[in-house]
Amino acid sequence: MLSILNTRDLFHFEALFNKYYAGLCYYAYKFVQNKEVAKDLVQDVFVMSWDKRNDFTTELNIKNYLYISLRNSCLNYLRHSVVEKKFIEL
Repeated sequence: MLSILNTRDLFHFEALFNKYYAGLCYYAYKFVQNKEVAKDLVQDVFVMSWDKRNDFTTELNIKNYLYISLRNSCLNYLRHSVVEKKFIEL
């Protein structure tokens, strides 16, 4: 059962998800050029942000964190894809 504080956190998290999800998916898609991968990367960033929810002081920090984390996740995905492709070619 969720406590009142966790319920409030979940409500705010859901509001942030609804506010930023579409924009983050578009941003990720520009990097990876695959809608499903972009959605997965965005979902992973939201899960990580939920785990670090107590570290944020303002919505501005959360927005910056989401976009920077997503950029880093996209770059890591692309870097891994290049390595994987080279390995398969061997």
